[in-house]
Amino acid sequence: MSSPFRFFRSGSRTNKIMMAGLTALAMFAFIIADALPNGQGGGGSLLTYLPFALAMAAGALIFWVFGSSQGKGSTFAAVGAGVGLLFAFFLPTLLGKQYAVSSSVGTLDEIELQERIANRRIANQFMMIMAEEVYGRPGEQIPAQQWEQMVRSLGFGPINGLTPIEERREVGRQFVMAQEADEVGIRISDSAVAEYLSRNFGKKIREDFIAARKQLKISDEDLFDILRYQIKAKLYASLIQPEPQITPAQLWDYYKRMAVMQTMTVAEVPVSAFTKSVDAPTDERLMTLYEQYKNQFRRGYFDDDLGWVEPVELMTPEPKFGRLRSVKLAYLEAKYDEFVGKADPVTDEQIEEYYQENRANYRNPRSASKQAESATPFNGPAVAERGAGKGSPGGPAMAEVPPFLPLSEVRDQIDATLTDINERKAAIAARREMDAAMEAADDFMEDLQEEYTRAIDAGKEPDHDGIATKLRDFAKKNQLTYQETPLLQPWQLQSQYENLSLAIEPKVEEVDSFVEGIDKELRITRREGPVVIARIFRDPPTTLYMPHQGVDSTKRTQSFPGLPGPLVSREWNETGNRYVYWKVEDSEGRIPEFTEIREQVVQAFKTIEAREPAEKRAETLAKQVREAKDEAMQDVLAEVKLGGEPIKVTATGSFAWMEPAPFNMRNPQGSPPQISQLDAVPKAGPAFMETVFQDLEAGEVGVARNADATAFYVAKIDSRDYTRPTEREALQQAFINFRADEPQERVRLQGMQQVASSEAGDLLATWLRGFDEQYGLEVLVPVEEEVE
Repeated sequence: MSSPFRFFRSGSRTNKIMMAGLTALAMFAFIIADALPNGQGGGGSLLTYLPFALAMAAGALIFWVFGSSQGKGSTFAAVGAGVGLLFAFFLPTLLGKQYAVSSSVGTLDEIELQERIANRRIANQFMMIMAEEVYGRPGEQIPAQQWEQMVRSLGFGPINGLTPIEERREVGRQFVMAQEADEVGIRISDSAVAEYLSRNFGKKIREDFIAARKQLKISDEDLFDILRYQIKAKLYASLIQPEPQITPAQLWDYYKRMAVMQTMTVAEVPVSAFTKSVDAPTDERLMTLYEQYKNQFRRGYFDDDLGWVEPVELMTPEPKFGRLRSVKLAYLEAKYDEFVGKADPVTDEQIEEYYQENRANYRNPRSASKQAESATPFNGPAVAERGAGKGSPGGPAMAEVPPFLPLSEVRDQIDATLTDINERKAAIAARREMDAAMEAADDFMEDLQEEYTRAIDAGKEPDHDGIATKLRDFAKKNQLTYQETPLLQPWQLQSQYENLSLAIEPKVEEVDSFVEGIDKELRITRREGPVVIARIFRDPPTTLYMPHQGVDSTKRTQSFPGLPGPLVSREWNETGNRYVYWKVEDSEGRIPEFTEIREQVVQAFKTIEAREPAEKRAETLAKQVREAKDEAMQDVLAEVKLGGEPIKVTATGSFAWMEPAPFNMRNPQGSPPQISQLDAVPKAGPAFMETVFQDLEAGEVGVARNADATAFYVAKIDSRDYTRPTEREALQQAFINFRADEPQERVRLQGMQQVASSEAGDLLATWLRGFDEQYGLEVLVPVEEEVE
């Protein structure tokens, strides 16, 4: 029987082959692998090393074959391993490989980048879970805004609100900083990670740590590796990032922005009026424009009451071809007008009956006055009543006045009252029917949700068309309307489906009724959560086919002394439409193909080209207004037409550069002051305000553009506060003697601090752009080849 160790006999061919392979693997393990990324939350998985190992093994084997005939197999194998390694290193370059992240200190391929993105999300999610475990959920122990600020400070870079390209760039910067931290000798041990956690969450956090780790389904070792990498990059960033300081001169400037008021007259010159004269661009110019701005995304945020908000401070003139995360909704709608029946007509019998039952409410005022006249100081009311007859001691006979108004005089009033009661009854019946229909629709959609879930659990593709067909049939049978939206970005969904987007989830309860003849009625007693669009986009992308209810709402704005801004809320509309909706598709933000958005690129090109003639026309009109001196702008430009339409001239009310942002009860600390919103100048941005407040004096005329340069405005400053030297001195003295205990001054102080913080963020953004240039940081965004 042959020995099982025959393969290891000295001089055997197999032995030489194995030795060649072992030599190659040893070179890789002790020389190459040690120099490659080691993971630590930043990547470097086995898949990263596999191509190098295979290339070395293949090279060693091939060279060994040639060398074995000369008795130098091992030597040739070692050389072959080196050649294979070099081949693996330089093959991507020879093939023109594009790295996902490239910089002067290293590169990342797409796999490595995605691993780092996932790890960063895990780290931020872990810090958020720990904050909830230790400090409670937002608003429980700590006010919601302070809680969010705390989580941002604990986390590793921005947590929410990043577009795909912004997240990739953020992780790319983190990679560069981690590489530089290694270069300067920054090392993060397990004890350093533990110290970081205990410093932020306290010493006794073991149970909270275990709970958070289990929730993330990750091992202690892997979590510590991820945190080690994140802390290292964050520590290096804290050493090199600037900390902008706010000077008294800047505070004075912020103070004036909220204190100085002015009025003006503006004439709008829309850029769209000049796009028709722009020649059709060549495909080459369109492609150049597309490549330049394909990575640009519209920027905004979701508000619980306002839905999708795009602050003018974030708007820029550049095109934005990137697609934000998009959703497709399907919903059943109960339209109030189709449920409310015609109120029953009021009959004469009902009027008569109502009059008899409520006659006490219709007392005759003439009867009361006659009694008062008869009640003299000598005989009083009682005597007057006894002396009503002829020849009585009470005086001459008087005509009897009835104590109640006759029906003929109150018929119209009673008819209106009964009509109102009947209309209220019809509304109550409609709300009850609508609520029953919505509950039935909700139950039906929950059954369909189970059908969808069973298909997913079985690894099958759900029957989306079949589910939609069932909903259409259900709608026809139950006086409802079935609708589907296209796949839409946030701003598209809110503009095209405003009522649904701004609907709120109602809490419907049975309450006592104040309507005659009805004891109980269904009423919406409160709202549940944010408006629909905010809920939809805050939910994870995987939450498909989960039904929610909504009801039409209206915006309500109130002002109260001491609040930093107007109180904005949404109130349900009792006579509004009702919805049961769900999300049927959720698409991540992406870079679309040129062919998909060619028309959008054409429109952007024409808009850019039309800006110059639009601005020139505005300058010509401004000169015309200046030369007319004191003549009203409306009269000066009365004959001017743009695009065939008369030019729009509007006078503004009194406004400041900045105004307090709307106040939200869920954010009691308030938001930073915002640029004043003008009805006459939609999207008035920083550039516009700088022109009309800093470049122009009272009585002067100039030209200013809005935030996204879709319109230019001829602006004449009609009046401005604090123009006289004595008034300016008084304003300066008020700033110097600032009293934070007065409500209005406290609002201004808070506003100055918030604006200063915001502008400090702008300075940091400028520094980060310089950092990217210094390290040659480039981030590749893959373009999707197929568009769903």
